[in-house]
Amino acid sequence: MLISLIIDLKENIELNDSSKVSKLIYDKNKNNLEKMLSETEHGQKLISAGFREDIKFAAQENKFDIVPTCNSGLIKIN
Repeated sequence: MLISLIIDLKENIELNDSSKVSKLIYDKNKNNLEKMLSETEHGQKLISAGFREDIKFAAQENKFDIVPTCNSGLIKIN
């Protein structure tokens, strides 16, 4: 999702292979992220351990309007 957002904001972004594949996966699944995350190996482990709600939470977009940054090992909310 972040790669798609960055591309929408700035032209001439050069992507490496992993970012290209990540964007393709997001573009294919952006209308049902929860389903896609649930079908991954790690998603299945979370579900088996009783953490299905965590997948639902992680699949939400634009949940918060804050941006954390890391500077000198400290995470701050801007």
